[in-house]
This record gives sequence, structure tokens and C-alpha cells, in this order.
Amino acid sequence: MFKKDTIHCPHCGQQHPAGTTYCPINGLPIDLGDTTPVTTSLLNKLNISKMWIIVGAAVIGAILCLSAFVILSVISNRSQLPSTPTLVIILPSQALSSSTPVPAPIENVMTPTPAVETTPDIGPWQACADAAYLSQLHVGDTAEVSNDPPLANRVRRDAGLGSEVIGSIEPGEKSLILEGPRCANNWVWWKVRSNTSGLEGWTAEGDADSYWLIPVIP
Repeated sequence: MFKKDTIHCPHCGQQHPAGTTYCPINGLPIDLGDTTPVTTSLLNKLNISKMWIIVGAAVIGAILCLSAFVILSVISNRSQLPSTPTLVIILPSQALSSSTPVPAPIENVMTPTPAVETTPDIGPWQACADAAYLSQLHVGDTAEVSNDPPLANRVRRDAGLGSEVIGSIEPGEKSLILEGPRCANNWVWWKVRSNTSGLEGWTAEGDADSYWLIPVIP
């Protein structure tokens, strides 16, 4: 820090005692009107700095006060808000009263296989309008291959001489009548299932000369 009561020399740049009119270094005159004492200059600078410090402190204080006021206002408003009501859901009782009927468990019931429907025995009847003979059979009857003559009956995939032969039933072999009658080639045809081999197919009841498939008398 410079000493008090000195002046700054603009010619040599050094400090000289106050009241010096000529620079002792180079002898040039010192214009006191243009030279401001160091002490006065420093004091002015210090005064200006203090003023800005005071102004800055005042501004910061005002900002802090305003912030505190805003925060307190927000907290106060929140504390005054009504609390959210609690939603209470009342569920009806699910308990069954003693008078409520309880359904019985469903048991596994075996469905019986439907039996072959039988046609009432009404004696020989006109099964086919173009057949050369009356039929002696009905669905559900048991029939056997005649032994007169002792020849096997051919079993076909469908009714008619043009259908594929899939086997035969021997004389005296019994079979169950499943379906029919069907009319083809002026013959009466029945679907049978052999009691011996289980073969199923269509066979003719006979022709104009004789019966090949005859009913079994119980």
C-alpha cells in the first residue's frame, strides 16, 4: 500500500512527497492539477466497491426473501387442500345360505349302443315291386344260408351284381340282418353281419327258383 501524502509522478512513475512540483529524476514539472493523490484515488475506489457490495447484498437479500415467501405460500396452500376421500367398496356376501340347493355331481353315464330296430314279422311280403319272389326277412332277424342247394352266398360291398365281392357266407352260417331291403337285378338284397366271421356286406335273399337266405325260427 502507498504512503499517505504522496503523489504519483507521471514522468518517472514513482511516488514523490506531496507538494513536489518538479520530478527529482528528470526535472520535468509535475502538473498537480492533473495528478490525483494516491490516497484519494484509493479511497474513491474503495468507496465505489463498498457501494456495489451493499447494493449486491441488498439485491441478494431481496431475492432470498422473495423465494422464502413463495415457498411458504406453496406449503401453506398445500396444507389447506382437502384430503382425498377414501373410497370404500362394500361387496355382497358370497356365502350360500343353508336353504340354497346344491346341484348333485354329474355321474358318467355310459350311453348304450342302440340296438338294431326290428321289423314286425308279418310273413312273406312284397319287399321289391320288381322282385320275382316275396321276402321272408326283416331288419333285426337272424338268417342262415340254406343248405338246399349247399352253396355259399356271395357278400358284396353294395347291393347289386355289379358291386365288388368282399367275401362269402357258407351254408348253415347264421347272420344278423342289419339294413334293407334294397332292390337290384329283380332280387331282394339285405345287409348282413356274419355271426361266425363278423363279415359285413350285402347279399341276395334268393331268386325266382329258391331262397338262399332263410329266417332262423327262434
